[in-house]
Amino acid sequence: MMSQQKSLPTRHPDFIRAVLDRSVKMISEGQLNSAEVLLETLSGESSVIEQVAFLRGVVSMGLGQRKRAQRFLKTALEVNPHNAQAHGILGDALLEDQAAQAVAAFVAALTLDPDNSDWNIGLGKALMKCGLDDLAYDNFVDARIPDAANTTPRSESDILEESGWSNLSALDRSVLCDALFAEATRHQARRQHGRAGKIFRHLLTIDASHYLALGSVAVLEHQCGNSERATQMIVQMTRRLNDGDLLPVERLRGRLSLIETCVAIGDFATARDHIAAALAEAPEEAEVPATCAIALFNMGAARESLIFFEKAIALNQLQSTNFYCTLGSALMSINEPRRAEIAFQHAAALAPELKSAHRGLLESYIAQNRFAEAETELEKSFDDPTDPAFKEFQKRLQDASATSAGS
Repeated sequence: MMSQQKSLPTRHPDFIRAVLDRSVKMISEGQLNSAEVLLETLSGESSVIEQVAFLRGVVSMGLGQRKRAQRFLKTALEVNPHNAQAHGILGDALLEDQAAQAVAAFVAALTLDPDNSDWNIGLGKALMKCGLDDLAYDNFVDARIPDAANTTPRSESDILEESGWSNLSALDRSVLCDALFAEATRHQARRQHGRAGKIFRHLLTIDASHYLALGSVAVLEHQCGNSERATQMIVQMTRRLNDGDLLPVERLRGRLSLIETCVAIGDFATARDHIAAALAEAPEEAEVPATCAIALFNMGAARESLIFFEKAIALNQLQSTNFYCTLGSALMSINEPRRAEIAFQHAAALAPELKSAHRGLLESYIAQNRFAEAETELEKSFDDPTDPAFKEFQKRLQDASATSAGS
């Protein structure tokens, strides 16, 4: 017979809200110990795990209990990884003796809240602890610290030669590299290509075989018109794949990154070579056909890509929003709006606020003459009704509806 666990009785929502409000007031008034006692009464309430853990993390930081704060803040982030404040305060809690981990936390906070000066200052301090003080200087400037604007940082070449990160453990180096990649990508998305390139160069000094960074630098070089340099990066990545010391999983990760990079710079012939190699090396890894499918669609081979989209789904239906949006676009391109609708619905279910998923649904509904549903998706597809793209879709919808009514 299966054992049955008795669940704790749930308190009334009004009581829970009153306790949370009172705790917040106590924290603002500096009554940290009293707030902790009050919050502990809600420790078993499943409906407010994030809020209680976050507030207890704040209290612990206020009491100087950094390790305890880390535990609470990590619990809050497990429930809601989009809590920028939790990431930022976790960075503060880690800053004293886990600098690389602190960099990762502050980068996560800035990804969610890019203009927060506190998180820029925190990231700058963490980068300095990792020996990357010229990158730190940039964050201090972002935070508009008066002294930073009047200080000349040491040259990038001097700092790259110092290798201040060399004392980090292998795990911390890995964490630092992944955090730097995320930070560089954030700046790249904001079209701050010089800043992104600078961070990528530091990353590659720490880990010369970081495929995602190598690929990103190749794309940046291509965007800046340095095609020869981009090609050199591709050759460097390819040579690294032939290193006999690579584990199979590392080789596969590099191969897939190389496929995406070749497609991004328009080298479709090389991309196809690596697609064939990846499929031969790991045909049953769902990530392989998924990457190949997206690459083939971006190369203009929509029908061919569908073979690999179906293979990836057969291996694992838990794919990314980008996967399902690209699948929807591939199906729309071959005039299969009903099937495309299903793909876009998957993407919207995974990320309800994803505009590209709702825009895909809008396209599929217009193609199926389902204008009422298209109207609903139009509102979800844009934040600003004055956006020219919104006006264009609105006119398309009106014209299609009028044409359908007159036929």
